[in-house]
Amino acid sequence: MNLYHLRYFVMLAKYEHYTQAARKLRITQPTLSNAIQKLEAELQVPLFERSGRNIQLTSVGELFLKRMELILEMLDEEVEDIQLLGAGKGPIRVATLRELGKAFVPQLCRTFLDDRKNRQEDPGIQFFFNHESALTPDMLESLERDEIDVAFCSKLQEDPDGITFIPIHAQEFYLVTPRNHPLAHFDHLPLNAIEDYPFVHFIQNTGLRDNIDHLLQSHHIQPQISYEASEDDTIMGLVEQGFGITIMPKFTNIETYDVTLIPLEDVNEKRLFYMAYATDRFNLPIVESFVHYIQDHYALEKPDSWG
Repeated sequence: MNLYHLRYFVMLAKYEHYTQAARKLRITQPTLSNAIQKLEAELQVPLFERSGRNIQLTSVGELFLKRMELILEMLDEEVEDIQLLGAGKGPIRVATLRELGKAFVPQLCRTFLDDRKNRQEDPGIQFFFNHESALTPDMLESLERDEIDVAFCSKLQEDPDGITFIPIHAQEFYLVTPRNHPLAHFDHLPLNAIEDYPFVHFIQNTGLRDNIDHLLQSHHIQPQISYEASEDDTIMGLVEQGFGITIMPKFTNIETYDVTLIPLEDVNEKRLFYMAYATDRFNLPIVESFVHYIQDHYALEKPDSWG
């Protein structure tokens, strides 16, 4: 079914006169008449009937008009939305680890918008934050399924195909003990000090588990894992209550726990956070602009010693 013919039909229904409708459409009257005849032949029903020198809709034509007006209006809106996306406007779908979502990611989103405003670029941008994917593996799966555009996350030992990781933020690792622990009075310690004590660890398949395992393995250390949890708050609570010690990056508000943070004297590795995005599919121009902005303003030069 020809889209132009449908628009001709709506215009003719509005004017109920071939000459006036053709003039408004800037086509000849025979062209309009031929289009309506083809449309009626395709539908196998008459849409108009003569009324003196004018025409009027048949009952079927009136029903068809109501539906076509809705459909064409919807189609025009969708086309306009797609054109806006192509012009560098539209949504950016973001997922972030809770730690980065407290301040870091909102700040960089704000600086991106302010930068566009300062360069007098039409913002036309909305950030949509996905709160269903809280862990790095979930975010990467969402990226692969095209449910989000950008993830601010950790990095797993094996990188998924088609996803690029840009390091954007780093945190130092500390030994964390209960206040009354035998190690708590030291100003700094070597990493192997953990070997003689119960260790509270992250569960498997989390970004921090991979980070800390890599750190321990590089120092040939086997911890005595006594408990595992998925959230840093839970691990800190277990340490606070004397269930063991742990290795933890110095995250936001870590000082609110009744624990002791001890610098590690022989550890250069840091916890790295990344911006991850898909490179094996089409990304909207606004997503590409956002990615390039983060690369230019936040990307870290990652020393090998960081792990």
